[in-house]
Amino acid sequence: GKLGISFQPVFRQHFLTKKDLIKALVENIDMDTSLILEYCCTFQLDCDAALQLFIETLLHNTSASQSQGDASTQPVKQQHPKLLAKALEMVPLLTSTKDLVISLSGILHKLDPYDYEMIEVVLKVIERADEKITNININQALSLLKHLKSYRRISPPVDLEYQYMLEPVISLPPAAQTRLPFHLIFFGTAQNFWKILSTELSEESFPTLLLISKLMKFSLDTLYVSTAKHVFEKKLKPKLLKLTQAKSSTLIKKDITKITQTIESYLLSIVNPEWAVAIGISLTQDIPEGSFKMSSLKFCLYLAERWLQNIPSQDEAREKAEALLKKLHVQCRRSGTEAVLRAHRLDSAECLRVIGKPAHLLVSLYEHPSISQRIQNPSGRDYPDIHTAAKEIAEVNEINLEKVWDMLLEKWLCPATKPGEKPSELFELQEDEALRRVLYLLQSRPIDYSSRMLFVFATSATTSLGVRQLTFAHRARALQCLLYLADKETIESLFKKPMEEVKSYLKCITFLASFETLNIPITYELFCNSPKEGMIKGLWKNHSHESMAVRLVTELCLEYKVYDLQLWNGLLQKLLGFNMIPYLRKVLTA
Repeated sequence: GKLGISFQPVFRQHFLTKKDLIKALVENIDMDTSLILEYCCTFQLDCDAALQLFIETLLHNTSASQSQGDASTQPVKQQHPKLLAKALEMVPLLTSTKDLVISLSGILHKLDPYDYEMIEVVLKVIERADEKITNININQALSLLKHLKSYRRISPPVDLEYQYMLEPVISLPPAAQTRLPFHLIFFGTAQNFWKILSTELSEESFPTLLLISKLMKFSLDTLYVSTAKHVFEKKLKPKLLKLTQAKSSTLIKKDITKITQTIESYLLSIVNPEWAVAIGISLTQDIPEGSFKMSSLKFCLYLAERWLQNIPSQDEAREKAEALLKKLHVQCRRSGTEAVLRAHRLDSAECLRVIGKPAHLLVSLYEHPSISQRIQNPSGRDYPDIHTAAKEIAEVNEINLEKVWDMLLEKWLCPATKPGEKPSELFELQEDEALRRVLYLLQSRPIDYSSRMLFVFATSATTSLGVRQLTFAHRARALQCLLYLADKETIESLFKKPMEEVKSYLKCITFLASFETLNIPITYELFCNSPKEGMIKGLWKNHSHESMAVRLVTELCLEYKVYDLQLWNGLLQKLLGFNMIPYLRKVLTA
């Protein structure tokens, strides 16, 4: 009577007919469980079978309704809590849950992989049954569902999902556009997992994908590598290209730094250090030359060093790691050097050719034509900052720049070339390119240091930088530089003499340098104390056939006001004879 069925016909029916009636009863989700049990007891039917059928029917009907489309999705979803409660209510009433679990395990595999709610109901019913016969890790499955529910997919379904549904020509459920397939992740292979997740990789999706990978015990290294590559290709590389085109943008640089740090965090998380280095180097190769490439190479160096530290001393891989580390050091230095050259607009073909020889490069930089130009025309165009570039290159290549400076100072202050080959350089700083380089070189050092060093050069017999014997020409060059660099007070303080006497000393040692070139032995004291006219005429008598001597005699005559007509007549003829026309003009206007 409670079921609305006439008692007499049912009672008289065959046993199988009575059993079939249960199928009609369980079609209604609101059917009272106690009535079904009472019916089974009355007609001596299997209560467990009836309850199991009820649960299976509820799940099947709800799942079927779910697959009908969007129109009924929401109402069906609202039924899930009620369905779960109903099913959980029946499980304790079963004397044995073994058959139910076996049945539900089969149902689980056939469910829509995007219907998380229905999958959860089945899993929780199996969990409530508490049978150990299934190979499904219920806790793992429920945890996976939790992660999947919190995730919204960012790419369309892949071919694998269509193949799984066995309906390649029919569209997937609407939920497939926003949800990942539970079955392909939980029951599928690692290969299937990566096929699906490879399209989902992003900086934003990474935390959830990491949790899923950990839960499913998939390779975390693979996830880190794949995500690092994806973020590099999709986010960092376009910004680096944009930065190259835009030349400079603080906002872009900040973005690049942030993305780079994210990628580095992925690489640092890779358990296999060799993988980390390999991926780091691979990504770095696609970064344009510049500061970001340099920092990326330094990070690769760190990864390589970390790899080497983790290799036992007897392991064969150690040799491989050491070779890679050495190669990276070279690459890092080359890249860093090139970045410095580009930053300072010094990336000429000549400089780029000697990047692998940093000491030679530093010398080349201090021979840059702009150095002479800036000494001659300090207020000229925007000259490259050679000093800063040299310091940065020395730092990158771990070179002692002080030693390079000292070597260049000695080379340019004490040239091996005899002054006689370029007589004009003895008398005019503006015509001596090497001295202009010395001046620029010393400008990078404190003036006190430079002044004292030049003073020692100008007044000593040997150089403080080496063991080379100082000639009068060397001393004159040093004093010329000192007079150019230091102020009057500094010079007078060093020499303990008035400025006029210092200038007089310069003239004397300049003349002595010429005597030295002509191989005429004479000391400073002898030169100062000798009668100048007699010295000049003696020099003219013995050396008038040499151009250097002719110029020296001319300078001495002008300096000490010797105006012997016969001597000057011979001098002017010799100047013409040696084709020293520019100098002759200067003499005539003196």
